[in-house]
Amino acid sequence: MRAQGEVQVLRELFNRAADTPEYTRVIADVIGQDTNPTLESILIDKGVGDGVRAGMPVEAARGLIGQVYRATNNAAQVALLTETASAIPVRLGTTRATGMLRGAGRGALPTIDWIDLQHVVEVGELVTTSGLGGNFPEGLVIGRVVSVERNEAELFQRAVVQPAVDFRTLETVFVVTEFETVDTEIFSEEP
Repeated sequence: MRAQGEVQVLRELFNRAADTPEYTRVIADVIGQDTNPTLESILIDKGVGDGVRAGMPVEAARGLIGQVYRATNNAAQVALLTETASAIPVRLGTTRATGMLRGAGRGALPTIDWIDLQHVVEVGELVTTSGLGGNFPEGLVIGRVVSVERNEAELFQRAVVQPAVDFRTLETVFVVTEFETVDTEIFSEEP
């Protein structure tokens, strides 16, 4: 039965890789959960020797899990998107609204801050990475909106997100080592 489960995980990972051939990935096994109460993270069996560097996005078959926090030659620590220091630019699927996904810590669901009030955000909307900022490729699945905090007296609204990935059951992940970003170099030069 265990072999059947492993085959299913590998099939899902293969399908995810086939859907986005423009990304270069390194496949890694999860070798531990961090026991540090101040940082929600996992440990993987790939590191600098495999092309893994701090800041690289990490995904599972169902969606984004976080990004590499630090790496040694043959292992890396991945900060989960639920980590309180996590901040990921996101886009909502139906309204196309953008915001910043922030982790809420152990046992709490992440929230999207800074959603403009002009958008009517619905429960169930798909949440993906927006690609803004260049740290994550566009379109990585994060999860679905489970509640919306909207107050007309405020400038922005918030949404609570249920991640697509169950972080407790991760066994195999992808580290996205290369992806296409928008070239903004021209804007950093003095006119």
